[in-house]
Amino acid sequence: MKKILISVFILFFIATLPMMAMSKRKMTTKKLPYTGTVVNFPKGSESYVIIPDGEPSKRLWVETLDNRFKKDGMKVEFIGVETAPKPNVRMKGAPYKLKMIQEKK
Repeated sequence: MKKILISVFILFFIATLPMMAMSKRKMTTKKLPYTGTVVNFPKGSESYVIIPDGEPSKRLWVETLDNRFKKDGMKVEFIGVETAPKPNVRMKGAPYKLKMIQEKK
């Protein structure tokens, strides 16, 4: 009976090793901060969106973007979360809540 329990424990441990290794790998490969370009959208208006690098069709609309970052074509690094859009409202981009933004050098 002891041999069976020990065998089951060893097999369980061996089976869970790859899952443990994958979970550690996921935690260490975060890509932060994101990079993107601030764009005046629609052109000539007073609103600005951030277009993330690598996703040219995505627009992130930040309601509280500071005036010093409202420059068409400015490269920025930013951290934040995408929020839910307001119901029945046409948005300029996906609503985004910034936690940090800085000019990319």
